[in-house]
Amino acid sequence: MGEIRDVVVPERDQNTYKVLFLGIANNSAEATRNFLGGISERYHIPPDKVEYLISNPPILLKRGLSLVRAEALVKEFRSLGGMAQLIMEEEAPLLELEYEAGKTPLLQLESVTSSSQGGRIEVTGRVRNISAHPFRGVKVVAQFFDSRDQFIVYEESPVAFSFLHPDQFSPFKVIREGNTGVRRVSIAFKGEDDAVIEARIDKVPHKKVAPSGGSNRPKAADETISERRVPNSKAINSLLDEVVSRISKDTFTETDVEEVLRVIFPEEWAFVERKYEGVDGESARQYLAGILSWCAQEQGSSIQSTGTFVESPPGWGVPKMAVYKKVGSGSRPSPRVPLSEFDGQSPLRNFACPKISQKSSSSIARAIIKGYNEEKIPHDLRNFNHLGFNAKSLVSEEDTLVRFLSLVLFDKWPFRPWEIVWDEEGGSINSLLRNQGLFHAGEIRKASLDEIESTLRKCVLKEGLWLHTDGGKTRFAMTLKELSIHVGGIASSMRSASKESDIVLLHQSIMNIHGFSALISARCIACAMRELGTGRTSPEMFEPIAHYLREEWRASDWGERLEFPLLGGRPHLFDEIIDHLSDDPLAFDYLSLLGADYCQDGNCEHCSLS
Repeated sequence: MGEIRDVVVPERDQNTYKVLFLGIANNSAEATRNFLGGISERYHIPPDKVEYLISNPPILLKRGLSLVRAEALVKEFRSLGGMAQLIMEEEAPLLELEYEAGKTPLLQLESVTSSSQGGRIEVTGRVRNISAHPFRGVKVVAQFFDSRDQFIVYEESPVAFSFLHPDQFSPFKVIREGNTGVRRVSIAFKGEDDAVIEARIDKVPHKKVAPSGGSNRPKAADETISERRVPNSKAINSLLDEVVSRISKDTFTETDVEEVLRVIFPEEWAFVERKYEGVDGESARQYLAGILSWCAQEQGSSIQSTGTFVESPPGWGVPKMAVYKKVGSGSRPSPRVPLSEFDGQSPLRNFACPKISQKSSSSIARAIIKGYNEEKIPHDLRNFNHLGFNAKSLVSEEDTLVRFLSLVLFDKWPFRPWEIVWDEEGGSINSLLRNQGLFHAGEIRKASLDEIESTLRKCVLKEGLWLHTDGGKTRFAMTLKELSIHVGGIASSMRSASKESDIVLLHQSIMNIHGFSALISARCIACAMRELGTGRTSPEMFEPIAHYLREEWRASDWGERLEFPLLGGRPHLFDEIIDHLSDDPLAFDYLSLLGADYCQDGNCEHCSLS
């Protein structure tokens, strides 16, 4: 057996500290004025935000500081007449991945982090199957060691998905109750037969990983571990159906698929290469292999895996290729017929827009802006107003803004569709959190994290989804706590926003709250300020946050129709339209209503693109 080695995942190498603001030492009017003036001048904070600071203690000023920087911040606040407290954050254990030298890795550890709080250690991460065959019953094994590197105990837990297909990701979590001197945690994986599955660490260099209670601040490009979208594109599926019909053999591999794409569908292959080449440092070929594997598992697919593998051609990127077979093979390949207007009965993925190819990018942009302002915004206003959300209530009622931001955050995978989150009755997230009092900002501020967590664990959707976590790194108790602390400042920023820089600062403030990514924070601002009309902004000011939403729009059904020749679009059309949306960069959100109100019902003659 080869030498067993550990690869160290860099973690915190020293204690870190957070600083809390506790109020003004002397509550006299003069002391208050001096503190307000000093803080406002020193940190360039508007007076209204400083007033919020002194009226809502205790407030977390900063976390993740070295001892020297934390002490300096405390000293500075005290010199201005404030009271501040330095608290050492619990140190997260060092994380390591076990591997055996010389063996081919089958799994890739995409991300991993540990947190230590209240005598409890949580190790959470994400793993990907980089082999050519699926795994059942994958478990993560965590071994805990003390400061003398003596083994203490081990814990094991299954990854979230019991059947891990090639190129599929799965989150995982291991919990150790009773943090007694744990200094190091070693991670390994095993299969349903208890045999070790070799793993490697993602090629992207790991930086320091914050505890799970940390805020979700934006990361530099080199600090982010990219997450590839699951290859379930409707446009890609439509293309594969036609490609498979052109392959004369009953069984085939990725090489056969690529050959048909290159010869018969050169524009489509160019699109696939342009869109997926270089994703996660891999190639369009490897992405195509993942798509085939995914499609073969789908119910009703035209292909199935044979369970066998063959050697790959030199330079393909993987040692072996899966062999697939056609379902109901033997029929003659059908001639390539251009996809036509949606008839209201065919699957939506077989719909090609009959309008796009006839329109210039500028005319499509005009139609999108018109539809966004005349249809999408009124549509959303009706829905939001029905739920009690409007421009006035969001900036004047803390509980309303906490509820609004919480629901926007929950409105994502795995909490879909829309009704599961927003409905006021029927066991929705909205009704569950309201009934448990988790939208009352004042009460949440007073409650401890454990109390909030305990209440959240009582909230279970009918689908069996728990609301204390999204299955990943978001701890919603921490989210609600930080929201309750910062909601006044967010409301004030929304109310006073009048220029583009105000929107940028507001976006940063929301991102600083645990669980709010750049995308979700942008969505919050788009709904609250552009659609509901809080603040004193104009449409063109939202360009900085539209940037974060564009890739989501590009990946939508309609976004792909714009660029996919098979569906009536043409390469680069999406970006051409973006160039014409500078006056209203968020107008692309009209595509979601366009798909729901026109495409799915076959109402092409009434579509804005007509």
